[in-house]
Amino acid sequence: MTRSIYQQFCFEPAEFERPKEIRTLQIETPLHHLKSDDFRSLTSLVELILVPSPQESTNAQSSAELIPPKLFQELKGLKKLRILGKHIKVLAADTFEGLASLIHLDLGGNRISEIKPRAFCGLPKLSILSLSHNDLTEVNRSFFELLPKLTRLDLSGNKIKLIADQSFQVNLHLMSLNLSYNKIAELKPDVFAGLGKLNALTLTGNPLTRVQESSFNELDKRAVIFADRPFGSRHVLA
Repeated sequence: MTRSIYQQFCFEPAEFERPKEIRTLQIETPLHHLKSDDFRSLTSLVELILVPSPQESTNAQSSAELIPPKLFQELKGLKKLRILGKHIKVLAADTFEGLASLIHLDLGGNRISEIKPRAFCGLPKLSILSLSHNDLTEVNRSFFELLPKLTRLDLSGNKIKLIADQSFQVNLHLMSLNLSYNKIAELKPDVFAGLGKLNALTLTGNPLTRVQESSFNELDKRAVIFADRPFGSRHVLA
């Protein structure tokens, strides 16, 4: 009988018995201790949560700066992946290879400062992505160009200063974009190009001083904008 109860393990990979009935799994083992073979028998897994081990929590140097290549390639049925507080700095190309069923990816609370091209390759169904509370300083089109099904994107609590034109142009289904509490001072005219379905844009907590009203031209007039001040004729909510 398949169990959906919450499973929690603190283990060394060699000690893991890999029961096939597990659907949700939380692991407190350092990333660099894990290999793709450790997940081979988890054929029913739909949610995986990787949190800091006690060693990682007290010593950032014990963490991997990269997610090991092809770590998740055996988890073809996984729908939700959360990697939290792991001190990851770089998302390399093809990091999430094999996760063709993934819908929700949460990478909040790491130290991600660089996203390589094709970092999100192989995620055709991804709908929800959180990169909140990382160290990103910019957003460019290559970040999310392989995520056409994205509906919710959380970039809050980073150090973003620059958003390149048309960074979200291929994310035509995006409905919620959170850019709050960054360091954005300027919004260029085409920054939200392609976001005609967006219904919630959060800009609160940014030092916005140079904003052209044309930046919002492609947003639906019913879209709600959360910000610290109004932008021309656009109504905003504080």
